[in-house]
Amino acid sequence: MKTFLPIFAIIMAAGTTIIWIKELISPHLKQNLLTRREGDHLVWPHIAIEAITAILLFVGGIGTLVDWGWAPFINFFSLGAVSYACFNSLSWTLADKNRWPYTVYMIFGLIGSATFIALSIRQMVGY
Repeated sequence: MKTFLPIFAIIMAAGTTIIWIKELISPHLKQNLLTRREGDHLVWPHIAIEAITAILLFVGGIGTLVDWGWAPFINFFSLGAVSYACFNSLSWTLADKNRWPYTVYMIFGLIGSATFIALSIRQMVGY
């Protein structure tokens, strides 16, 4: 877990960042970001929380690689956030067949984060 978790976290951080950069430069998001809506929902809170999640994943991944003592705490919460984000984003990816590559990434993120959360809990309780 010591090697796989940080690699997973860094991959998920990079993937999330790449997906949002791609979306932000696409024509449908060229409107004012603070007022842009998808249906009845504002987009900026979603982008903000996923950016924070990506930052935490990256910091936790690097922290684990260099053995910073607080990294497991950051990893635990960032894995929960990415688990939620991936599950929630499946509604977006599954709604359009052109988003199939995103679906694969979201499923990878959901399964990976759930696995690492379970392993982290197991390690915390000493089982």
